[in-house]
Amino acid sequence: MKQKYQVTHTTHTFIAVAYLLLLTYPALAKEVAKENPITITIGRTVVLGTTGKIAGKVVDADNDEPLIGASVAIEGTKLGAKTNVDGDYVILNVPPGTYTLRCTYVGYQTATLRNVKVSVDLTTRADFKLRIESVQAQEIVISAERNLVIKDMTATRAAVGSDEIKTLPIQNPAQVLEIQAGVVGGTFRGGRRGEAMYIVDGFSVNDVYDGNQGRGINNLGIESQAIQELELLTGGYNAEYGQALSAIVNIVTKEGGAEYDGTLQTFFGGYLTPRTELFPNVNNIRTVGSRDIQGSLSGPLNFFGGQKDLVTFFVNGRYFEDEGRFYGQRIFNAGDILPPSIFTGNQIGGFIGTARTQQEIDQLIANYRQRNPGNYEFFFYPIDPTDPPRNDQERETKGIRVYRVLRQATDNFREFATGNGEFVPMNPYRKFSGLAKLTFRPDVGKISAQFQFSDERFRNFDFDWQFIPDATVTNYRRSYTGILNITSALSSLTFFNLGASVLYIDERNFLYEDPIDRRYLDWGVNNLTPGGAYRPGQADFGQEFLVSGAQTGYFSRSTTTINIKGDVSSQVNTENLVKAGFDVKFHRLWLESASLFLDESSLQTGVLRLRRAELGEAGYDFYDRRPIEFAAFVQDKFEINRFIVNFGVRLDVFYPDGLVPKDPTDPSPYDPLRPENLPKDAQGNVIPNIRENLPIYVRNGQELLERNFERASLKWQLSPRLGVAFTIAETSVLRFFFGQVFQIPNFEFLYRNPFFRRDPAASVSGPFGNADLKPQRTIKGELGLQQQFGEDIAVDIALYFNDIRDLNGSAFLREYFDRGAYTQFVNTDYALTRGLTIRIDKRFSRLFNFGIDYTFQVAQGNTSDPAAAAFALAANAPLPTVLVPLDWNQTHTLNLTGNFDIDGWLLSAIARYGSGFPFTPDLNAPFPILVRGSRGEIVTNSLLRPATFTLDIRAQKTFEWGKNQVSVYVQVYNLLDFSNQSGNYPFALLTPDLIFQNTRVRSTVNTPDEYQRRPQLFAPPRQVLVGASFSL
Repeated sequence: MKQKYQVTHTTHTFIAVAYLLLLTYPALAKEVAKENPITITIGRTVVLGTTGKIAGKVVDADNDEPLIGASVAIEGTKLGAKTNVDGDYVILNVPPGTYTLRCTYVGYQTATLRNVKVSVDLTTRADFKLRIESVQAQEIVISAERNLVIKDMTATRAAVGSDEIKTLPIQNPAQVLEIQAGVVGGTFRGGRRGEAMYIVDGFSVNDVYDGNQGRGINNLGIESQAIQELELLTGGYNAEYGQALSAIVNIVTKEGGAEYDGTLQTFFGGYLTPRTELFPNVNNIRTVGSRDIQGSLSGPLNFFGGQKDLVTFFVNGRYFEDEGRFYGQRIFNAGDILPPSIFTGNQIGGFIGTARTQQEIDQLIANYRQRNPGNYEFFFYPIDPTDPPRNDQERETKGIRVYRVLRQATDNFREFATGNGEFVPMNPYRKFSGLAKLTFRPDVGKISAQFQFSDERFRNFDFDWQFIPDATVTNYRRSYTGILNITSALSSLTFFNLGASVLYIDERNFLYEDPIDRRYLDWGVNNLTPGGAYRPGQADFGQEFLVSGAQTGYFSRSTTTINIKGDVSSQVNTENLVKAGFDVKFHRLWLESASLFLDESSLQTGVLRLRRAELGEAGYDFYDRRPIEFAAFVQDKFEINRFIVNFGVRLDVFYPDGLVPKDPTDPSPYDPLRPENLPKDAQGNVIPNIRENLPIYVRNGQELLERNFERASLKWQLSPRLGVAFTIAETSVLRFFFGQVFQIPNFEFLYRNPFFRRDPAASVSGPFGNADLKPQRTIKGELGLQQQFGEDIAVDIALYFNDIRDLNGSAFLREYFDRGAYTQFVNTDYALTRGLTIRIDKRFSRLFNFGIDYTFQVAQGNTSDPAAAAFALAANAPLPTVLVPLDWNQTHTLNLTGNFDIDGWLLSAIARYGSGFPFTPDLNAPFPILVRGSRGEIVTNSLLRPATFTLDIRAQKTFEWGKNQVSVYVQVYNLLDFSNQSGNYPFALLTPDLIFQNTRVRSTVNTPDEYQRRPQLFAPPRQVLVGASFSL
């Protein structure tokens, strides 16, 4: 291992020295380029991924002599440049979009070049040949035809502009990402979820708590209508980009212009499928199934006076609501109570005692289990004051009667159901979002300010609660982002950016807002577990749904990130564009999570109550942490002859603001095991009970922390980035990228259960957070080729690898001082992904265009889930000792997109094919198909699910109405209604096991077929949306 990294460091040193020599001796560099025209590049250029660059040469059309001092301007903007002594010009800091260039020179005809497209992070070449002006000469107008081969692209890049987005059958930006090469289910080139950096207008919008896992950018107020360009970088990225192991998702939002522009769009629809046995109550198109209305407006604010576009605005808003594809049936209500008489012959014979405290309940159960081995469940019911007392204890006080339950096939829960039988959505989703942006364009530079928000409310489908659909938790999530950015020129070839942003994300999960709402009380079957924590609903008596109870608990968290950054870019000469900058982020993460416990004091009053878990108890988690990130970078884009060299170095520093235990064998100050660590009062007496003496704990909290913990250490890393781009011919470019990237693990893994409160009933607790986790590291490499065929077709081929080390894992088991053990997150995981991507693009001509993306990928690692090793250790199961396929490893992925457009009729389509995802067979399955390793163990992810295929289409007709447009469309997802399986039945089977099913206890709650219906294991069925839009 040491030898390997020694080679790596030597390679970095060699590359850096060679590059510095080229910069130090330009003449030598030119000679080298002539003799050996190879390009070395490390990333891309420009203003933190929000602008591009236009460069070119102006010459005399008759003799190709350079024209010195010619003016090149971008119409409709204040951007422009003059040519130097070689006739070269450069226009920096150009927002993405399509422009018209105008070139003027005294004594020569004026030339206009239209349809000049500028993309983020790239250079657009625009050359002019001017002719001497004659008396009858008219202005020369040329339409630019952009070369499909991008000569300064040094790693794989996919960019989708606003014109393309509005024609595709998509609803949100995340769907745009899913059709790009190397993207599978929210993962990028085989990396884990949460390894991408999401950037909006130059600022990170990542939720550092979990890295936007499963959400991407959909919860940040950025809608498709507001995007000017979406850029995806997967092959490698420049030194200005950090904190991303897998990818950079870079979004530039629209700005207002000199003319007013606006769009209003709406649609409604639902699912249309014959598979109603799997998806009940969805086979219709309804205005309430899925509905959406969104609009945008932009233009100048003329009341400021002066030029028309001095101050402009852009606003966008959206309301979206969807009932989802999962429905439950309201057979029972959350408040239904099951009386003891429901259990045949058990009301009297099953009575085992009366309890007044939680400890007495636990003791009754423990004693009974010891005397009567067997699979018993227990029933708890408050004493009815009108009932005669069962024993002397009941004569003295009130409490809870405890029964044992032996379920009989004749026990019919439906007799006590109070529901109305209506179908209820079980994964509904509702969202408000909006964006407002002001742009001020003085004579020099630009100032922009924007605000975006998102407000979401949704529920997650829970299979077991289909007959009590109103008893599941609702999730509430809000995000607010404010951005201020200032760009100004120090000279015609040097400019700076200075900006700040504030990101706030708030998330809460609960059924009833009051954490101790009495409706949480559940006196159904087996609703208490040892220790007092409520487990809602009944026990598993067979294959049946829950019939009573409610999902309990309370979770609330927030993330605040203040980001301040600045950079300076300078075109120091024709060959070198140098950029340097800094980036600092101040975070605050606040979290509170509490289980609901039975309030023991209420047992003696006869009025039962719940209470929230408190500080020091296993069911309570709280932290308030303020970590800081700092980064600085320098990079240079060196362009000469047929090759480009981009070199950059990035420094990342992280202050975790976390605590690590001084004694890992006795880590918790609230549950100490060593006698010398027991908390004491001011007189030195041991504090016996944390709940009864909580004020003392709080008062002595700082003392406890100082005695038991120390600060986690500062982390830093220096990451070089290097790449190569060589123009073989005008239509062929070879590229190479190599570099290191760095990412701090998602902060939830640093701070989870920060005071190591253990579960006394568990032999292995955890996994606990670890504030001293090291940053995760990836070495990224790519070799690619771009080749254009004819005028309209281009092919891009890339070979890549990602060597991922120090991944967050949990394969660490530490013994407590005297009993039990715990696991903790540590940097034990590793992965290696490698693959091939092929992209074929045909630009729009002859009425149509298309794109084909193919990915061959092998993504392997020791585990897919950071907590997997902890679960395996707790279950005494073996851990993988070799690289195994990761859960999201899809060996073959094929995406096809296309548009056909004629006379206002548009037909667009997205087709996607994916080979099956891996899964691990279950040893306990009735007829398992097992793949065993050399030691006889079952090989992880050794079997494959079936392949998947979907076809989405959009059919649209556009009508011209003066200067306005009206469009009507139909959009269909999964047009062919393929049944794409995404999960496994019990025992890891691909189909229900009817033999096993018939051996279980038959239920009077539901039929076996109802219980075997698992809609969550399949992708959505066919969905049909009908919509219309109006554009100014």
